[in-house]
Amino acid sequence: MISAKQNLNQRIKEIERDAIFSEYTNSVGEIVVGEIYQIRKGKGEILVMHNKNELLLQGMNRYIKNVTKKATQYAQ
Repeated sequence: MISAKQNLNQRIKEIERDAIFSEYTNSVGEIVVGEIYQIRKGKGEILVMHNKNELLLQGMNRYIKNVTKKATQYAQ
């Protein structure tokens, strides 16, 4: 019984993940506005919240310097 429940929960999560993926696949090339909540300088990654979804932007090394500079300007 527990195994069936775990399998069902896993399948539901897969369906949700696929729906979110297809939503953003259709948005390629569009501007997405969200809230940056974490910057991983060493990995060149920026984590953004958009419509209650966590977006991982990779390969952002050249943008991280600008983002952190602007964030410190707003904090002052």
